[in-house]
Amino acid sequence: MQKRITSWITSCAILFILLFTVSGATLAQAGDPIPTPDWTDFFGTSVTFNGQPTPVGSLVEAFDPQGILCGKFVVNNAGQYGFMPTYGDDQQTAGVDEGAVQSDVIVFTVNGRSATKLGPGDDIWVGKTDPKEMNLSSTGTLGFETFELPTDKFAGPLDTVQFRIGFRNTGDVTDFYKLEVTSNIGWELIFDADFIYVPAAAGDQSVTFSVVVPPFIIGEVSDQLSFSLTSGLDAGNSVSGVVNVFVVITDVDDDETILPSHFDLGQNYPNPFNPTTKIPFSIKASSDVTLSVYNVLGQKVDELNLGRMSSGQHVIEYKPTSQSSGVYFYRIVAGDFTAIRRMILLK
Repeated sequence: MQKRITSWITSCAILFILLFTVSGATLAQAGDPIPTPDWTDFFGTSVTFNGQPTPVGSLVEAFDPQGILCGKFVVNNAGQYGFMPTYGDDQQTAGVDEGAVQSDVIVFTVNGRSATKLGPGDDIWVGKTDPKEMNLSSTGTLGFETFELPTDKFAGPLDTVQFRIGFRNTGDVTDFYKLEVTSNIGWELIFDADFIYVPAAAGDQSVTFSVVVPPFIIGEVSDQLSFSLTSGLDAGNSVSGVVNVFVVITDVDDDETILPSHFDLGQNYPNPFNPTTKIPFSIKASSDVTLSVYNVLGQKVDELNLGRMSSGQHVIEYKPTSQSSGVYFYRIVAGDFTAIRRMILLK
């Protein structure tokens, strides 16, 4: 727990740092208080939910007597919160109620449930003053169910394949969930790794994750994705499983290129090779050029940024770093143009 700050100026500086380092994306999902030039700071060193220290990710919120949200904090140390700026109504913005006024009694919630105030400080809003310690205790009923789970899919090279998990928060608390996904062979994954906040009675919810099929696949290849969605308040409220992406294509023709005719990528020579090989190519216009090398699973094993190259014919020498013997694909990208060919490394 951070040490109590007795200097108001020091307090303000640290509070602003805390305010902008707490996960902005997380806070925005549940709504934010409106910052004003005047606030009272609250913190707690012993905060519980259902008799246990509040887990990391829990939401502590403060409301004025009219129910205006004027303070919010995402717990980043279990059982603690703060400093939480609890904002006052800005008298310069007539017609907008941003929060508390002098002598208001502040109402606190933990994970959307009304919290018992344990002190030892008081709950009175007074504007700028030393931070007030207000420990909190709250309880609620947790519930979780799913109604849609991912199923296996077929795809082709360069496809982005999306999967969906449908679920509901059936408890009476604001619960938050963590999605985790792994690829069995290291294909690129796309998913939101932040906590997903769902208030009570929010109805049907869904989260998605995607995998990007690499561009170079030969034969029959599949990737198995392992996924889990877990409540931050109760690890027992979760769903997990595996889903497969199947890719079936024919071998790549040695003479095939996926590029306009004015761009040319030649076959490397010698091929097979050890320890180096030369790669010829030509470009019609000056371009930034990149060479990438992939294995037969579509995993990138090497990449060289060749920089800006002039139009015309070029030959570069390629020496693998730590690759073992096998079939590889080399890809040249020059501006908007790309081409691939196959090569064989023998050691």
